[in-house]
Amino acid sequence: MSKAIILIGTPVEGIPAGGFIRDAKVLPYFSKVLRARGFSTVIYVPVNSIASAIRFSVKGGSDLGEAFETVVRDLCNGVRRSGVEAPLLDEAIAESLSALKWELNYGGLFTKVVSRALGFGYAYVYRIKRVEERLLKRFLRYVSSGFDGVSFIYSMNENIERFISLTTLAEKLRLPAGIMLQLPLYTYTTITITSSGGPRLTVRIANQQLNSYSRMLFIAIVRRGFLKLIQAVSPAPLVESHDLVDIARRYGVRISIPVPGNAFHKEILEYRSLREKEPVAVYFGRLSPDKGLYDLLYVWSYVEKALPKARLMLIGSFTSERVERRFNELSSKLGLRNVEYLGYFKHREELYRHVAEAKVLVYPSHQDSFSLTMLEAIALGLLRVAYSIPALRYIYKDIPSVTLVRKGDIEGMSRAVVRALRMSYDEYLRVQTSPKLLEFLEAHGSWERVAIAELNGILRYLG
Repeated sequence: MSKAIILIGTPVEGIPAGGFIRDAKVLPYFSKVLRARGFSTVIYVPVNSIASAIRFSVKGGSDLGEAFETVVRDLCNGVRRSGVEAPLLDEAIAESLSALKWELNYGGLFTKVVSRALGFGYAYVYRIKRVEERLLKRFLRYVSSGFDGVSFIYSMNENIERFISLTTLAEKLRLPAGIMLQLPLYTYTTITITSSGGPRLTVRIANQQLNSYSRMLFIAIVRRGFLKLIQAVSPAPLVESHDLVDIARRYGVRISIPVPGNAFHKEILEYRSLREKEPVAVYFGRLSPDKGLYDLLYVWSYVEKALPKARLMLIGSFTSERVERRFNELSSKLGLRNVEYLGYFKHREELYRHVAEAKVLVYPSHQDSFSLTMLEAIALGLLRVAYSIPALRYIYKDIPSVTLVRKGDIEGMSRAVVRALRMSYDEYLRVQTSPKLLEFLEAHGSWERVAIAELNGILRYLG
C-alpha cells in the first residue's frame, strides 16, 4: 500500500465551462508528477458537480439525454487518461440523475419556477449536502482501508459542492487540505429593495445566503487548522473574496498564485490568422450581464455610427430567457443593424474558425479571474479591448495587442474598438508579431506548465 493524495475535481472537457475544462487538462500531469513522488492519486468527483456539468451542456443547446451522454463520456475518458483512481465514479454518475430529478420530472417548468425556489441559497446547500453525504461516507471507507495513509486533500475548484466535499473529507480524516480558487470563494453582498421585481430579489437573497454559508465553512475549516493552502489563478479571486485573505493570514494559511494560471489549447494555433481583415468584431463566451452583455450593445451603437460597415458577431449561450429577451429589446431600441448572433458552437474547431475571422475582441466583462476568452483571442490573432478589471490588469496589461479602458467607460471603449478596427495592416502585423506577445503565447501554451506551477504549491507544503 502507498501514501495517497485526494483530489476533488470534475474533468469534463467538452462543455462551455472553464473550471471543468481546466480540471481535464491539468489532471493527467498532476497524476504523473505525484506518481513520480511516490503518491497514489485518488479523485473524488462530487455528484452535484456532474449534475452542474450536465446543466451547462443543456444551456449550450443539447437536450438532457445528449448532455448526460456527453458529460459521462468526457468524465470517464478524462479519468481513464489521467491514470488516477476514481472509486465510486459509476455511483456518482448514477447519483447525478437523482440530483437532476426535477429536470427529468418537470422539464421546462424546472428552469422557470422550481430552480428559483431551490436553485440557490440555503435550500441549494441542503440539497447538495443531502445528495453528497451518501457517497462521501462510502468514499471515506475506501480511502481509510486502501492506503497506508492520505497526506493531503486538494480541491481543484471552489464551487460550493467541491468546497463542501473538501471540508467534509478534511474534518472526517483530520487531514491538511488546500484549494484552487478560479472565482471568489465568497463575496460580500447586501440586499437592496428595487422596483425590478420579485425573482431578482429572490436571487439576491439566495446569493447572500450562499455566500454567508461558504464564509462560515471557510472560517470553520481555517480555525480548526485543516485548510493549509489557498491558490488562485490570479489575484482577483483573492481580492474579491471579501475578508478571505485577512482570515487566512491570521491563521497562517499559505497563499500562492501559480504562474501561468491557465493555458490555451495548442490546436488553436492552427486557426491563428494574421491576414488582412474586414472591420469585424466578436464577443464569445457566456452571454450575461456580468460579462458586460448590455454594455457591449451600447458600445456597438457608437461603433456603428463611426463605422457603418463594421460587423459584430456574438457567440455563446444566454444565461436565461430573461437575459436574451432584454438583449433583443435593447438591440432594437438602439437601432443596431450589424449585430449577428451565431449561437453556441458545440465543436471548438467551429468556434475557432469563426472567431479567427474577426479583427478585434470586444470584452466589457465586469468580473473575471483570468478570462480564457481573452487568452484564446490572443492565440487566434485578434486585437482585444476590455475593461481594466483587476484580473485583466494583472495578466494582460503589458500585452501589445490588448487595450484596457476604465470599467463602465462606454465611450472610451467605443473609441478603442474603432481604433482597433481602423488599424492598418502593417501596424496590426507589427503588434501580432511583437516579441512580448509571442513570449506570452509561449508561456501560456502548455497545460503541463500550468499543472506543474500549481503542483509546486502543494509539494512545497508537503516538503
